[in-house]
Amino acid sequence: MVQTNGSTHYTKFAFLENGRPIVRRVQRIDAHHRDGHVSTFTGEKLPALVVLTTGRARGAESFAQVIERPNAAVSRTMLDLSVRGPWPAWRDVLHVVIGLSAIAMMNFVVSLAQAAF
Repeated sequence: MVQTNGSTHYTKFAFLENGRPIVRRVQRIDAHHRDGHVSTFTGEKLPALVVLTTGRARGAESFAQVIERPNAAVSRTMLDLSVRGPWPAWRDVLHVVIGLSAIAMMNFVVSLAQAAF
C-alpha cells in the first residue's frame, strides 16, 4: 500500500549497500524500458516498497539487485509456452542442418564399410 503524508503519496525506497541500509521517501519513479519507453509511477500507482541491494558477490566482483514486484515474480523456463519467439529460429535451423549432416555422414561411413567387405 502506498504511504501518504497529508495529500502527498510516497513509497519507501530501501537502498542496502554491503548491509548498510539507507531508506528514502520517493514520490515519483521513472522506469526506462529496453525499447526506449518510459513508465512514470506517481500517486496511487507507486509500489509499497522498492528495494535495491548492492555489494560484493565474489572477490572483486560487484553486483546490484533490484526487486520488482517480488510477490508476482514468476520463474520463466525454457518450456514456457506462453513466451513466443520467431519460429524457426536460427538455432532451430542450425540444429536441423547438423542433424541432417550427421545422418548423411553415417550413411557414407556405412556405405564405405559395406564396400570394403
